[in-house]
Amino acid sequence: MRKQLLLDLFDGKEQKVIEPLIDEVLYLESQIKSLKSMPFILRHPKRDGVQKITQAGKLYKEYLNQYTNGIKTLLGLSRKAEQADGKSPLRLYLEKLESDKEK
Repeated sequence: MRKQLLLDLFDGKEQKVIEPLIDEVLYLESQIKSLKSMPFILRHPKRDGVQKITQAGKLYKEYLNQYTNGIKTLLGLSRKAEQADGKSPLRLYLEKLESDKEK
């Protein structure tokens, strides 16, 4: 459902080109969500000041960076399809997501 909502922000020709990027963004989104349930830092059991980042923490940082770049790319591409009010369909979609979170 979310994929279709994102695809609908682009016309038919653009959809075929942009679909793999949308798939990757959605995959990264799911991975980030699952990583959030894991610990990012391990503390030494006997030495309080000693900490070590976990593999989940490293992956979270990497995935979040890739996800952010994917979103920036989608925003950049959607700017070409800006509406008369100056807001792209993707911007309107993101604003809707934000307002739904607040409810």
